[in-house]
Amino acid sequence: MRQRKTLFIHVGHYKTGTTALQVFLAHNARKMRRHGVDYAELHQHNYKHSMFAFALYRAAGVRTLMHGYNHPIDPETLWARLFDTVEASPAERVLISSEEFMRLGAYPAAAGRLKAIVDEARGRIDIRIIAYLRSPDAHLRSWYNQMVKMSAATSDYNRAVCQVMEPVHYDYALALRPWAEIFGPEAVTVRHYREGFRRDGGLFRDFLPLIGFDYDKPPGRRAWFKPEEDVNPRKDDRLLELSRALHLADVPKNLRPWIEKRAGDMLEKQDAEIADGARSFAAVINEVKTGLAGLQALPGCDVDIEAFYNDLPRPEEPWRGELGFVLATLLREQNMQRESLHKRMVELRDRVDALEARLGGPDGQGG
Repeated sequence: MRQRKTLFIHVGHYKTGTTALQVFLAHNARKMRRHGVDYAELHQHNYKHSMFAFALYRAAGVRTLMHGYNHPIDPETLWARLFDTVEASPAERVLISSEEFMRLGAYPAAAGRLKAIVDEARGRIDIRIIAYLRSPDAHLRSWYNQMVKMSAATSDYNRAVCQVMEPVHYDYALALRPWAEIFGPEAVTVRHYREGFRRDGGLFRDFLPLIGFDYDKPPGRRAWFKPEEDVNPRKDDRLLELSRALHLADVPKNLRPWIEKRAGDMLEKQDAEIADGARSFAAVINEVKTGLAGLQALPGCDVDIEAFYNDLPRPEEPWRGELGFVLATLLREQNMQRESLHKRMVELRDRVDALEARLGGPDGQGG
């Protein structure tokens, strides 16, 4: 009797290296398929399988963060195709991946639709769920960064967390509840996404054993394909408020990247100056303490040394410097536009003067 197939569904979470992992899986699909795991080509777009999630949300009436999805196919037909693909695959294990699955906990109607689909097909294949979670504060700040990068957030961080973000971003039990209820808690594997996973193939080394591979011992003759750079780079946090201000000010979209690039160049120059031997604030504080210790040796010193120690220099909150940077950047852009407009006006005035001279004067009478 043929062994029943297994479908692995990698559900995210967002900002846990999902894009890098999907690129890795897609580029290594042929190697994996030859050795028992099929990274499904069915409805794969941009290396991921978000259509299976979006169809559920669309059927449940979800309209936000659908990224233009408007395919009319019903989720029952779509998932039936997936189950047929799993059974027809030459591999014993099939894998699909999309961080969009993690939104399921925010929409009970969509979860109910998936449960009915799975109940109807239960017994055909085994299904296993894989999820990654990063620490809450790191996740929220990273997701806010992503929202600003996508021009999806115009509120400040606090309001975005409380009023804009779906609760699955901070209530992890809610995010995972439908997957445990539909497939059973024993079918759900939850891994801790660590910042170190970005280095030395850490994420791939952690993920591959879950589907039967060893990152350090790739099957076949060839090594794994590895993305050479960050496929979803994080926006410099110091540019977030600038991006938000450009969005709120309704600056034309074609101008925003140029303004942000110029601001990024300024930050790179600033960072290079700091790295080039500049003293840290901690070093300044240490020098202040050394100086105060020296004062105690002066017999005529009548200052309250202890009070001075209790009032050591304190570095400014980073947001103050970032706010100043945003204001400086916007004023610089305004000045550049003013100078450009002034230059254009001078050119037009000179052309008008030249034209009037050719016509014989401002009244148009001449030879």
